[in-house]
Amino acid sequence: MSDPPSAVILLATRNGERFLPAQLESILAQSHENWRLLARDDDSSDRTPQVLKEFAARDRRIEILPGGQRQGSTGNFSQLLSAAPETGLCFFCDQDDLWPNDRLERMLAAFKSQIRKTAPAAPALLHTDLRLIDSTGAEIAPSMRPRVAASHTDDDPLGFLLAQNFVTGCSAMLNEPLRRLASPIPTEAINHDWWLALIAAATGHIHYLADALTDHRRHDANSNPISRSPRWRDRLPSKASDNPARRRLLRRLKQSDALELRLAERAPECPALPRLRAWNRA
Repeated sequence: MSDPPSAVILLATRNGERFLPAQLESILAQSHENWRLLARDDDSSDRTPQVLKEFAARDRRIEILPGGQRQGSTGNFSQLLSAAPETGLCFFCDQDDLWPNDRLERMLAAFKSQIRKTAPAAPALLHTDLRLIDSTGAEIAPSMRPRVAASHTDDDPLGFLLAQNFVTGCSAMLNEPLRRLASPIPTEAINHDWWLALIAAATGHIHYLADALTDHRRHDANSNPISRSPRWRDRLPSKASDNPARRRLLRRLKQSDALELRLAERAPECPALPRLRAWNRA
């Protein structure tokens, strides 16, 4: 492209041939046309790589990164984040969703409006509500908010995020300062959206747009099932090493340790760092 893209779409795929063509068509139909799409396939065994090649041949804005060894969902998105150009705002993209035609346009406008209220150079993330659809595209629910255990909060978001995530990756966009600080995603991260949300809350800002700007498809092969289960901190873990709640707690502690290390290395003056150190040593 002759002009730097204002939107960089990061598409992680694996065995997605069933729904991937419809998602790519919805991206091609965006009213905001100054975008670039980076796709990386994570060792699919179906026709997903061929589908990506066919669409890349149709539109030069689509670029396919080398696949190589399987990384898993978080590792796949980490590879994409590291490869993203330094110009443009990054958008996470799931292979089986659908994007309304004005999604990029509305999210870019909302981000610009929100960023004026905060420090423009600070790491920042914007996420939105989602509309739930089934495998046929029929609506399950107009909003995902009533179906999840955690919703966006402006009341101490870092404290909340240390315990539980409230950002859904496929609804999120982030700026270049956040991309640089969060990338690469460490292996201790539970998932990519949670890690990005933690970095944004600790060093910058998380903004929320209540509009449902993604048709989020729910089907039997989803990698992130929606759960109404109670928050982990409301379950009392036993001392048994095989207790599921205890394992969840240990994963959160490891993620918090990784967050402290990243901030100490790249943002040592971050006001949240002393608090994070105290949390990790409590």
